[in-house]
Amino acid sequence: MQTPLTAIKGIIEVLLRKPRTAEQYEAKMQEVLRQTNRLSQLHDQLLQLARLESSVLKANYEQIVLRNIVAKSVLNHETCAGENSIHLKNTIPEEISVLADPILFELIIDNLISNAIKYNKINGSVNIAWNSLEKILSVSDEGIGIETDKLPLLFNRFYRVDDSRNSQIPGNGIGLSIVKRLCEVQNISISVKSVKNQGTTFYLQFIS
Repeated sequence: MQTPLTAIKGIIEVLLRKPRTAEQYEAKMQEVLRQTNRLSQLHDQLLQLARLESSVLKANYEQIVLRNIVAKSVLNHETCAGENSIHLKNTIPEEISVLADPILFELIIDNLISNAIKYNKINGSVNIAWNSLEKILSVSDEGIGIETDKLPLLFNRFYRVDDSRNSQIPGNGIGLSIVKRLCEVQNISISVKSVKNQGTTFYLQFIS
């Protein structure tokens, strides 16, 4: 998959070869803008990851209503989900509360829901559910899935499975590294299960 800078360079080189129509220039500039947004996102995530790893990050624990935190993230992603007819389902009971840092935990949920939308199928679902017996929050999608032997690599920075590298799915492989670090800070155990071409589920188990 091309890096944003390589893509932008290629677009400019194509434009300089010969005169183009206004419509052609506009189409190419739209692509430059898309690649610039990718570069900006990569920059922001690298900065965030660097801050998380270079400083002693401490969680400011509070009892938070889990359904409310998830509902806020679901609302933020409704437009993106709607573009692909993906249904977001928050089935967490209203009375459930957990001990976590509300700001850091919201970042975790945002990343997981964003991934679940990104790698889902058209007309698929994203299900966010709670297992009271084991104190586990799960975020599931019905998308492309991941081969079992590649699951241990998911939380490595810059890692993207082959299907996502070779497709038009945007991303840079940093989001799950950030999620892993934020979970460690809050004493939350994160794991993942997946079935190829059926979907992926991330599990957040609250230990404390």
